[in-house]
Amino acid sequence: LFEAISAEAVRRGLGGFNEQHLSNTAWAVAKAGHEASALFEAISAEAVRRGLGGFNAQALSNTAWAVATAGHEAPALFEAISVEALRLGLRGFKEQGLSITVWAFAKAGHEAPALFEAISAEAMRRGLGGFNEQHLSNTAWAFATEGHEAPALFEAISAEALRLGLRGFNEQNLSNTAWAFAKAGYEAPALFEVISAEAVRRGMNGFNEQNLSNT
Repeated sequence: LFEAISAEAVRRGLGGFNEQHLSNTAWAVAKAGHEASALFEAISAEAVRRGLGGFNAQALSNTAWAVATAGHEAPALFEAISVEALRLGLRGFKEQGLSITVWAFAKAGHEAPALFEAISAEAMRRGLGGFNEQHLSNTAWAFATEGHEAPALFEAISAEALRLGLRGFNEQNLSNTAWAFAKAGYEAPALFEVISAEAVRRGMNGFNEQNLSNT
């Protein structure tokens, strides 16, 4: 079914898809783990052609997530998403959207220092109370992977993680958070102590080899 939908969409061209359709289609295909390089190429080209002005905040973050998750290289699309997100001033982006966006850019290896700076500032302005454990871990991972310095943001992530007590962090979250702080060269002894205690308390059973190595 996914193969047929992909082929039919590419055959027709995507001119009849509105912005929500483009975003939802990309998200669904990526979420299903279906390889559809021609479809992603067509969605990327159509979105860039339109200039993304009709994409709302959720459509922008979901599209970035989908393309990064699919492993599809689309530098022009990521550049356009960055420009549009900055034009919006990140208005309409929920905490999940902020986290997903930086994760997607880092996963895709697309540098966007102005966007990362704006998202860091926006997260600090709001405070991190609206970020859940996954958002905190993904945000730290993204900034460390991108090599974007944000000491105040890392300090806030550490404080919020400690406030939450790490019980809601799954093993990958714990591993990614520890890796991110080490990669960023940010000292957080209290956070590392709690991550260590929580990992030992669980018995490390949920850590796969990659998690163990990264930690």
